[in-house]
Amino acid sequence: MAGPGLAALCIQVLTAPIALVLDVASFVASAAFLGRLRVIEQPPPADEQTHLWREIREGLQIVVYNSLLRPIALASLTMNLFGGAFGLARVQRGRQHHL
Repeated sequence: MAGPGLAALCIQVLTAPIALVLDVASFVASAAFLGRLRVIEQPPPADEQTHLWREIREGLQIVVYNSLLRPIALASLTMNLFGGAFGLARVQRGRQHHL
């Protein structure tokens, strides 16, 4: 998460307006590079039917058996689960104190 720290450094060194112009320029450059991508997807064959549960199972198998994706998925699962629980606890605590 170097973004916020780098932004603060740019604001201190270059002043806020210059940092903002650089941020806008980075978005414009990103849009220009994305606009240059030319990928033509082939439509799936018409006779091939998709099965939702089969595709979910295949995707989970890829994540579970991939040594790079598995820890990322587990970290995301943990952060979302406990982050949601923490957010709910904050809401409940806020209701108790303000009612």
